[in-house]
This record gives sequence, C-alpha cells and structure tokens, in this order.
Amino acid sequence: MEKPSGGVIWIVVTPKLDLHSYPWFGGCPGEPLPDIRGMKKAQPTKGNAEGIKTERPNHQFIPRGEFEPLATLDEVIYRLFGRLGLLA
Repeated sequence: MEKPSGGVIWIVVTPKLDLHSYPWFGGCPGEPLPDIRGMKKAQPTKGNAEGIKTERPNHQFIPRGEFEPLATLDEVIYRLFGRLGLLA
C-alpha cells in the first residue's frame, strides 16, 4: 500500500469475453494507494476444519464503488504512468 504507483485494475469482460471496462483503484503515478486499512478484511470462501472463516492477513475487501471506471486502455495507461511524451 505504501509503494509508489500502486494500483488495482479490474478487467471486466462481457459474457462473450469481449473487453468491457477497466475499473481502477489507486493513486496518481508516483503516489501510493489510497489508505485501505479501514476497509473490511477479506475472508476465505471456505471455512477451516471447524467451519470458521478467519480473516486473511494482508488482504482487504475493496468495494466496487471505490473503483474509478475507465473505458479504454489509453485511460489505464494514463492512470499507471501519467502523460507520456510522444515518440519521434
């Protein structure tokens, strides 16, 4: 979370596996992720031998509403790297 340029890209596809959108969660290029420590801890889908679902260390559940919708790969590249100079 504290590393520069951290981000999560959620690739959304249609039922026919066509690319649909790219929801983004992260900071600006060179900046760390937004603080996620207050978000719900992730749990495994199955319980242990006693049927108890324990918290997964170092895993957070980030609600879909926290993601910024991006429609194109150009937008993804901009969020990852900022404005790139044109190649001559």
